[in-house]
Amino acid sequence: MGLFQRFRRNDRGVAALEFAIVAPMILILYMGASQLSIGVTLDRKLQNIAATTTDLVSQSQGGTTTKGEISAILKIARAMVEPYDSADVKIRLMSVSVDAKGKATVDWTPVTAGGATAPKKGDVYALPAAFSAQRSRSFVIAEVEYTYKPLGGFGLQNALPLKEASYQTPRTTDPSSGIVCSDC
Repeated sequence: MGLFQRFRRNDRGVAALEFAIVAPMILILYMGASQLSIGVTLDRKLQNIAATTTDLVSQSQGGTTTKGEISAILKIARAMVEPYDSADVKIRLMSVSVDAKGKATVDWTPVTAGGATAPKKGDVYALPAAFSAQRSRSFVIAEVEYTYKPLGGFGLQNALPLKEASYQTPRTTDPSSGIVCSDC
């Protein structure tokens, strides 16, 4: 039997060869899926942070809050992103009133977290289109941002800016009067 025929009939090592071809693709797929799932998890955490901060402020007793209370809420909110880097979380928390003509203006933005810039009192605020019918109402708004930096090389190579917002009406006072920040 010739060398060529022996080589053609020999099937030892076929599994190793198939593994060598398929394994890198499976590893890349696994790493990409892992990075994507971390991004989705972070986005969910941002949703929770936005909803929690607006919910806590909108429940302020007597419809009044302070910078100190809001700072404590923001500190807790930033901790909610753990085990990921909380230093990268930017949070803007504000109260916005819509007048009888539908013009939305900022009532207060006491403090921000993570170096987020906030609008000033009296600035016009652009509410989403879903709020266009709202008149003579007040909202507590939280805007949360995080720049997710994947490991790269596995499909996700660029930083992904994640943003979430939550809009809540006051729960302990008349929605038209809003939440007052006594020292903002």
